Amino acid sequence: MNSEILYSQGVAIPKRWGVNHNLLTVLSYQESRWDEPCAYHARRLGLGNDRPGMNRWRAARSHLRSELNAFVSDNRDRRLLFSSESLYQRLGPREIVNLRRYLEEQGVEARIVVYLRDPLSARVAHVAQKIKVGWYTALDEALRPDKVPDFSPSPTWPGAPRSHPIPAESYETRLTWWEAEFPGRVDVRLFDRGRFIPRTLTQDFCEAIGVDSSSLGEHELKTNVSLPWPVTKILNELNTRFDRRPLLPNGDFNRGRLLPSHELSSWDWTPRPFISSNALISDFADYFSASNEFVRSRYFPMEQALWAQDLMASNSGDDDVTSHLLTRDELSLVNTLQRVIETHKPQELQNYKRRFALRYFRSRRHTRRNLSTELLTLLSSAS
Repeated sequence: MNSEILYSQGVAIPKRWGVNHNLLTVLSYQESRWDEPCAYHARRLGLGNDRPGMNRWRAARSHLRSELNAFVSDNRDRRLLFSSESLYQRLGPREIVNLRRYLEEQGVEARIVVYLRDPLSARVAHVAQKIKVGWYTALDEALRPDKVPDFSPSPTWPGAPRSHPIPAESYETRLTWWEAEFPGRVDVRLFDRGRFIPRTLTQDFCEAIGVDSSSLGEHELKTNVSLPWPVTKILNELNTRFDRRPLLPNGDFNRGRLLPSHELSSWDWTPRPFISSNALISDFADYFSASNEFVRSRYFPMEQALWAQDLMASNSGDDDVTSHLLTRDELSLVNTLQRVIETHKPQELQNYKRRFALRYFRSRRHTRRNLSTELLTLLSSAS
């Protein structure tokens, strides 16, 4: 709906390429790279779940480039809007150079609009989203400001993505990469609900790109919202025990998983936010203080502080709060869920290794659907 309204105001948005699998992201990669956006488009083009050979993938990339070229050509009289977190999260300096070169070839004068949020809340959201789609991690390490979260299972095939050595919340570093290729064309905004009141994020973004937001409605549609933190912790443990996101040696990111993320997102969860200790809030503030000051002085010189309100402070607890640990009740629920999963495994595969049993189990769609419902019902009690 919003895309149609924006189109009437001269703004064109690609509709068929996936929320976070923007073609600009994939075509900015080296052709040897293979990750979720690549797998998504390979499947969309009919190449199946398995990673194609290099010649087939090269041909597919050529087709993707033709699609993108056609979109740009068909909308020469309009502004083009490519909105995707992957542009910030997945592109390093070399990929940003590739992106600039492509846009220049197409005669597109790009403007980069970046939303930044409080580093601690950004880290928590990133970890929660990865867990929701099936990865797992050591939460105590993932919530250290000086660490780049390490998620498993870790892809090992040639061209597998590698984490940047610098945390994504080091905004000074990331913005410097973009400023180097798009000097004077990087517009930095702050994702801070305290600043939006009484506006919404959508209205703020429309203001940034110069379009009328009055016809978009007053209520903001939220998508891909993180699950309650207790559910996130429970899923992290289940992901660890059951390899909920199997990555196969052939580079397969597309296999069905025990609890698909779209099913998790469809439930009406009771809000239960991450509760931070005062010590963790202080650790993040101290570690990213130089980066935050760079952003403030360069982009918001009239502001005394970047964040109108500390997004974590309203949810802070005593210094002995350990939000990364499972409580006794949560651990009990994990064990119950484990028993439910194991009970549903086909009897003839009880003696097989767990990962092969579950892969076999996933292929039984009806059974998997019933189990997903049962697991979601149990998980809802944790929210």
